[in-house]
Amino acid sequence: MATNMDSDNLEKQETREGHLYDGFPDYRMGADEEEQTENILLRKRTTIADPRSPATRFSSRRQLSFYHPLEHVPTTRDVIVDFDGLDDLYRPKNWTFQKKAYTTIMYGLVTMGATWGSSIYASATFKVAEEFHISPVVATLGVTLYLFGFGTGPLIWAPLSEVFGRRAAVFYPYFIGAIFAFGSATAKDTQTLMLTRFFGGFFSSAPVTNTGGVLGDLWNPEQRGHAMAAYAMAVGGGPLVAPIVGGAIVDSYLSWRWTEYTTGILQMLILIIAILTVDESYSPVLLVYKARRLRHEKGNWALHAKHEEWDISFQQLATKYLIRPFQLLATPITACMAAYASFVYGIFYLCFAAFPIEFQEERGWNALVGSLPFLATLLGCVTGAIANSNTKYYISRMKANNRRPVPEARLPPMMFGAIVFPAGCFLFGWTSSKNVFWLCPCIGAYLIGLGFITIFQCAINYLIDTFQIYAASAVAGNTALRSALAGTFPLFAPAMFHNLGINWATSLIGFIGIALIPIPFVFFVYGKKHVKETFHSQRSYIIASNTLSKRTKFLTQLQEALGTSVVGTWIGIKSHTPLDDLLPIIEDMKAKNADCLITLGGGSLTDGGKAITYALANNASSEQDFINLSNRKDPSSSVTNSNAPSIPLICIPISLSGGEYSRYAGITDPKSHLKFMLTHTRMFPSLVILDPQLTVSTPERLWLSSGDRSIDHCVEGYLSTNAKESSSVAALEGLSLLVNGLLKTKQDPNDLDARLKCQLGSNLSMTSLYESVWKGASHGIGHQLGPQGVGHGETSCILLPAVCKFNAKVNKKKQEELKEMLCKEEIVKVVINDAGLEEEGSDLGDMLRAIFNALGMPKSLKEVGVGREKLDEIARNSLEDHFCHTNPIPLKNREQVMEILELVVG
Repeated sequence: MATNMDSDNLEKQETREGHLYDGFPDYRMGADEEEQTENILLRKRTTIADPRSPATRFSSRRQLSFYHPLEHVPTTRDVIVDFDGLDDLYRPKNWTFQKKAYTTIMYGLVTMGATWGSSIYASATFKVAEEFHISPVVATLGVTLYLFGFGTGPLIWAPLSEVFGRRAAVFYPYFIGAIFAFGSATAKDTQTLMLTRFFGGFFSSAPVTNTGGVLGDLWNPEQRGHAMAAYAMAVGGGPLVAPIVGGAIVDSYLSWRWTEYTTGILQMLILIIAILTVDESYSPVLLVYKARRLRHEKGNWALHAKHEEWDISFQQLATKYLIRPFQLLATPITACMAAYASFVYGIFYLCFAAFPIEFQEERGWNALVGSLPFLATLLGCVTGAIANSNTKYYISRMKANNRRPVPEARLPPMMFGAIVFPAGCFLFGWTSSKNVFWLCPCIGAYLIGLGFITIFQCAINYLIDTFQIYAASAVAGNTALRSALAGTFPLFAPAMFHNLGINWATSLIGFIGIALIPIPFVFFVYGKKHVKETFHSQRSYIIASNTLSKRTKFLTQLQEALGTSVVGTWIGIKSHTPLDDLLPIIEDMKAKNADCLITLGGGSLTDGGKAITYALANNASSEQDFINLSNRKDPSSSVTNSNAPSIPLICIPISLSGGEYSRYAGITDPKSHLKFMLTHTRMFPSLVILDPQLTVSTPERLWLSSGDRSIDHCVEGYLSTNAKESSSVAALEGLSLLVNGLLKTKQDPNDLDARLKCQLGSNLSMTSLYESVWKGASHGIGHQLGPQGVGHGETSCILLPAVCKFNAKVNKKKQEELKEMLCKEEIVKVVINDAGLEEEGSDLGDMLRAIFNALGMPKSLKEVGVGREKLDEIARNSLEDHFCHTNPIPLKNREQVMEILELVVG
């Protein structure tokens, strides 16, 4: 294995020394110290919606504006309370098996009580219609509205569980849901009944998604299959047992209202037991409890949990639970899986209309006896749950995958259920006659239950394994869709079964089920094929960053996942991708006959990967061969008489350079120290994998500086003289995502949402390259700083504000548009305030300089080791760069370049 210096090592972390207040605006207390102190306390209680607390709003005394320079400085890590390793008893996964099992059962019962209320009412629809003088279809709206509440409620209760913990987010709304059950029981008119049914479903839905979170808190992935089987039984068992109880109530001397009284009493009993015996399981809240104990034991009142610094906006919660679920529903994986699971869930509720027609109307059974066939469906669900709990195959696949989730390994039970489900529909439909022995349709009902539970549970597990950190959003989208279908199906069920007949109506469902059979098989086969074609090539070659390979296990995990297909691994490529670093890699890949290249690292590795695949396709193995492939004068053109890269390139970026989205590769000539471009219309990577979790290990300086480079792409792309409308829109959105994301990851390096925003912003920043939009002097002069040992991001931080000031003479209006957009961001307003800037008296260059300073980036050439003696050489070389010629004010002479350099020389 060859080793080289890596670009990451050249991105040195700076250590600031001196007084804690260095660099902050001067701060003085006012004369009235008592009033100032009160304002400090009031500001600590600031709310998201209003910059004043209730105490401030109702105070009669004038409140002074107060801002403390340390307010947005992150807390030091030594006072943050965390788990003491994997064996910490505060970790829910370390609870005893009995406690975890009991907690799972109790949350399952809570969920069962919620789903119970959705179906017990179905037994009483005819009695409701009779009492309120409405049609049975209108009476069925009680089921529909309950399920609609079931679908919308989790969008509220799921985010609250991340704020207040599982218990509070489940038990409080569940109590209100039980109250609404009693409200339904005492309703005096149709409107009241329907409203209470909707809100009963809305509040009772709290455990539907949060129970999944509890299971994730308690169980490891290999154990989760058993726990999910219990959860699925709770989801399916409640609706199947409830109609039997409802039938007994309706068939007795009791009024239909006792179906609702029974629901409320059952939910209250379960709730009381759960409140008394179930502990909190959400790790951040448990750390709050641990911090309280440690504060009292050690007398150190600075100790606190990270969750106590909770600083997430309602907009972020809305994005995660209201917007992202529907964004994920638009992806093929979620759309297919959610549609399939929702279809069988809807058919599950369709049975509540089909069974009374078959067993009561056709066979003449009373309400109680006519509901007993639901036990057959329940038995099918139990059988399916037992089958799903056999996770030996999944565990073996997961162990082979370095204990990482394998989504397609969840699908074999679903493949079986996909066949059984339509078979049960056909058997039920064509044996639904009083001339056929009653056991036959019950066997069909058993197969429907078996198919339902295997499809439903496996779909949820598949989504969780696929989306992982975004599993909650995927499951929330699935819940909304399935509840909408389940609520709608019972409305047209009576008309469909009466008009088509039970046989053909059920056959129609069976035919749809047959059409959906390929879904799990396609995902099972395609999933394996996709992984094999992208990762399990016959002879894969890996280029990994030096820092990533030393500080993390990601390279080792990748090598283990690829197994024997890895024929070579190269560690490190220097910053700016020097050509002499690439030549030995090319020879090594040729010698090992590699047929796939994977880069795991920053922008220099990405550019190197593109250049290497291009060189291999054109048999380039020397400096002159590379120069012949390049076109130095105009990087917007491409060499047409050369071969396109022929082996797949997979890029796994850990920085924000954005090179993985372009058809260009910047290479540094080791002799002239000038950068030249390689480009081809098909030089894009074959696959780009974004993982915000992976970037947590990226050195902060590299992460921030590469993000600043993407900011440069957005700004110069927007201000370009040939900017397109589409590229300008992308630049604005990309700039917003990048500035917000970078400032937030500076405050909290573990903010994965902010890291994902940065990655998406980096993608958008490259839109201008796709559309051949010219860049300006920040890029053109920056290319000449690279050979001086200055990183791309650092050149942007130093040059971009100065270039904007230089160009303001010709594009001030467009710069004002960018400035206005930045000033709308709350986090930017804080930065501006910190820098002592006034919005009206500052320009875009000032704003960018303040942002880069807040990120801790250099602001002068002196800070990166480039002295005044280098300026003349940099100026002369810059005049040869294409982007200096396409600057809004074209740089045609040395004096123009020197004017910019003098602003940043330091």
